[in-house]
Parts: sequence; C-alpha cells; structure tokens
Amino acid sequence: ANARLLSDGFLSALNLDLSVLPDQGAKVRLPTGNVETLISALQMQVSYDAERQGGWTASLIANDFSRLGNEFSQASIVASGIVANATDAAQRSIEFATKGVVGGIRLSDADAGRALGDSIEFLGDGSWRANSALKFDGFQLNADAIQLATTGVLSGLNYEGTTDLEIQRLAAFSGLADRRLTGQAKLRVQGSTDLVFGGFELLLDGTASQISIGDPIADKLLDTQIGLSGTVSRNEEGLGFKKFHMGNTRFQTAIDGRYATGISDLRAVGEIFELAALSDQAAGPLQVTVSATGTNETHKVNTEIAMQRGSLRDRPVAGLSASFDGTIDPDWLRGQLSGSGQLGTDPFSLAGNLAVKLQSADARTAFTIEKMRAVIGASRLLADLSSDGTQ
Repeated sequence: ANARLLSDGFLSALNLDLSVLPDQGAKVRLPTGNVETLISALQMQVSYDAERQGGWTASLIANDFSRLGNEFSQASIVASGIVANATDAAQRSIEFATKGVVGGIRLSDADAGRALGDSIEFLGDGSWRANSALKFDGFQLNADAIQLATTGVLSGLNYEGTTDLEIQRLAAFSGLADRRLTGQAKLRVQGSTDLVFGGFELLLDGTASQISIGDPIADKLLDTQIGLSGTVSRNEEGLGFKKFHMGNTRFQTAIDGRYATGISDLRAVGEIFELAALSDQAAGPLQVTVSATGTNETHKVNTEIAMQRGSLRDRPVAGLSASFDGTIDPDWLRGQLSGSGQLGTDPFSLAGNLAVKLQSADARTAFTIEKMRAVIGASRLLADLSSDGTQ
C-alpha cells in the first residue's frame, strides 16, 4: 500500500491491495478485543490518484464472517467515482457510486433473521463539494421483506431528505412482534433527523392494507386500507404531533400537540364509526377523547368515552358517557370519575375518586377508588376499593 497527502492533509492518492487469508484452512481472528470475530478470507483493493487520473475505484470481498452468533457467507462491495480540483481546497469535489450484496445471513436472533431475510442488496450514488453537505442522489436497500430508498443531504450528523419504506410482508415480523401479522405497508418520510441526539421532524404519508395482528376485534378494524399522515417531531421540548391522522372506513385517530415531562398541550381523538362491525352485542359510533395540559411535573388529564346513540345488548343508548378528570405526575394518577346517559329506559350516572400509583419497585400497581357511586335505573352500587399491589 502507498498513499500521498497534500499539505493541508487531504488524501490525494491511495493504492491498496490487502489480502487476509488463514493458515492451513483455519479462519482468521480479527483484532476486535474480547469478542471473537472470525473470517475465512478478506480482499480489499483501492486505486486512487486525484492529481493524475481523477477517478478512483474500490472493492471489498469478505467470506464466512461470524461474530456473537451472527454470520454471513459472503459480502461483496464495489465503488467508484471522480475527484476533481483536489489541489484547490475551496473547489474540491467528489462523486461516488457504490453497490453491494451480503448473502448467506444467519442471525443469532431467529426472529430478527426471519424479518431481515438471508440476503441484502444495496446501491447508491452521491457527491460532496467543499464547504457543502454530503449529498445522496439515491440510495436503495433491498431485503427479503423490506425495500428502502432515500435521497437527501448529510450535514454533520443531521440527515435531511425523503425516504420511502415498503414492507412487502408484515408476516416476516411476526416473531419480533410476538403475534401473527399479515399485510403490507408503504411509508414516505420527509424531513430531518439528528443522528446523534435522536431528534427529528418528519412529515409522514403512508398506507397499509390487508392488515391483521392476531386479535379478532382489532383485525376487524384493520381489514380495510389504512391511511396515515401528519408531522411527528422530537426535540428538547418533547414529542410533538401536528395534524397526525390514521384511519380507514371503520375508525380514525387524530393527534395534535406536544407532550414532555416538563410541559404538555396534547389532544387525541379516536372514533369507531360503527360498533356493529366488531360485535353483535353493540351498535353505533364510539368516541374516545384524551387531553393533557400542564407545566413542570404535574399535568391535567381528561379522558372521555362517549356513545351518543346506538345500542348495547339490545338496549338503546342515548348520550352515554364516562370520563376521568384529574392530574398525573411521575408517581400518581389522581382524579374524579363521572358518567351520565340513558341505557334503555334507565338513567345512568357514575361518580367517584380514583388514585393509581404509577411507579413501584416490584412492578405492582396500587390503587384506591373512593366514594364510587354507579346508578342504572333502580340499581345502585356504592363502593370504596383499594389495593396495595400485593394481590
């Protein structure tokens, strides 16, 4: 190998021909600390001289890689491009194109292996110019059940662009989800992502079809095409939603606002258009509304479940609702329960106080319900309940 640097440290030439081969058929152990990493053969070649040729090529072939139970039989990567104005620091530019394949993949996590498949192919091209961001004109990754394509710019460790993700078989992810999945999904994501701190602001637009998640009731909601749209963001002010919407002909959800430990102003609405599509014991629309507002560690929370018309177990319903109005902090959810409406010919009412401990060292939930009063017609239930989480 040989290389040449310009006076400002820019690499202007590199010629490399590297081969890693074992002795007598054994594998080579790579210098990766206490974790054993083995490979049977590796070949790397780089040919680059910016001052004389302007072009460059590179290739890498690796065989029989293994580390922590994860393996692949062969990886092959080739790349090429052009370096222009290498001696002019203000005008330098690099163009590149690359493609590769990793085959014979076997992961230690069998569920992750089924999701990824046994091979990955990728290709892409882009460019860089002095005092400018790294530009990706197109990068594609294809696996057994996933296809990804992105175009954008990488400035420092902030990526801004458009990414299209297609999951052709959700069934491949059944093991990871620990439930039987079916269907397909497509999602376009536009916006920026901070690759260091995990912040993002993304505009989403996607669809999913023929979805099932192994739950009889949920599957009835999801069996027609689902649309998703809106903006999701995460920064020092928390998690934010702007005109976020997901739904189909059976249900819809909408979320707007922001939620964080220090401040919240969030409203979410969900609606099932017709309960009869889910059960023969109910009919009519059902709406759920949740809101959270506040600063510091304590936030006001309001939740309401409403059924303005319809029927339950063949009894007509009119103006039926139940709600919780209270506060939430890192340790407790506290507030008042209330409800009203008409079930058949009987009036319904509900009142009481609820407190739920949210954090417990032994993961048990403690709660109290005080002065609960539930009335349906002539039937009344008065109760005080509590649990320390031991039962």
